[in-house]
Amino acid sequence: MNKRIALKPREKILGFICGVLAFIVCCHIFLIQPIEQQHSLTSTLLAQLQEDKAISKDSYTQALHTTNTIQSEQTQTLTELTQSNALLHSILHQIYATQSNAFDNLDTLLNLFQNNHLALTHIQIANEELGIISLRGSGTFGGIAQFLHDIQTLHNQYVSLDFIHIALKDTLEFELLIQDMRI
Repeated sequence: MNKRIALKPREKILGFICGVLAFIVCCHIFLIQPIEQQHSLTSTLLAQLQEDKAISKDSYTQALHTTNTIQSEQTQTLTELTQSNALLHSILHQIYATQSNAFDNLDTLLNLFQNNHLALTHIQIANEELGIISLRGSGTFGGIAQFLHDIQTLHNQYVSLDFIHIALKDTLEFELLIQDMRI
């Protein structure tokens, strides 16, 4: 009962060819196709990464160029402003050198103080560049009002910025900021 079936040589060759084909199909399905899919996916990712790298490099180069352009413009503007500022300072220095300072007509102001019976307690330059003198003193309301009127009559020379402080005495304390408009 255990007889072996004898195969003819043609059947053996056909069986061998079928076995080899089955092995090739199994290798293709289980090995080659997954490797090809992985290779395709990896190639796509590599192409996308290279494209992103090129875009990133272009963006960085563009941003660097823009930053350098802005910095050079700001440097040029700063240089121009510095030169303009130096020119203005030299012009102002020439103007101050040729014109009088804020204390040139101080005698006129002191005479107005005495004529209006005001007591001067403090005098100083509040702003030398603008020619502003700060005067503090005390006196009657009428004397202060007359002094302000007298200063306003000298309108081509002075502008008065006035502060009057009420004191507990019979006299008023005041502070005047007087600007010499000739400067």
